[in-house]
Amino acid sequence: MIGDIKFGVLKGTDRFGNKYYEDLSAPFNQHRWIEYADIHDFDASMIQPEWHGWMHHMYDEVPGEGTIKTGIPLTPVSHAVYKNHVGYSNVEPLEQVNLTTYRSRGYKVGSLKTGPDEPDRYYKQPGHPLHPLVEKGGRYKHIKSINGFFGNKAFGK
Repeated sequence: MIGDIKFGVLKGTDRFGNKYYEDLSAPFNQHRWIEYADIHDFDASMIQPEWHGWMHHMYDEVPGEGTIKTGIPLTPVSHAVYKNHVGYSNVEPLEQVNLTTYRSRGYKVGSLKTGPDEPDRYYKQPGHPLHPLVEKGGRYKHIKSINGFFGNKAFGK
């Protein structure tokens, strides 16, 4: 649980500053945990892929130490475009952000991630009253008028 006092051995830190701990005297499935770098906005998707397997007991080796198992080559000839089958990427990986934290807490209040005058950046469906399409007539502009919605019949008859 978050906020519990735990004692364990620091096993490592990922590139975003999250710390991974282990205490073998604790019960199974409670002996590995993470302390997120951003304690105000944490999410399970912030666990990096190399640490995910360790956290879920897929393997016991801590990333960065131990042996890396490589696949057995099936054939000496490879017609792949890239050597590692991942492709070329010079993009630095970004941390995933939950956009609901960019929602204001109240009128001119802001949130932990936004200031009081910044607009909300969370997702709104096209039919939502605060969606930007509403200013242009909205998604349901063809049924906004009472005659357009109920036809030419009088309301209530």
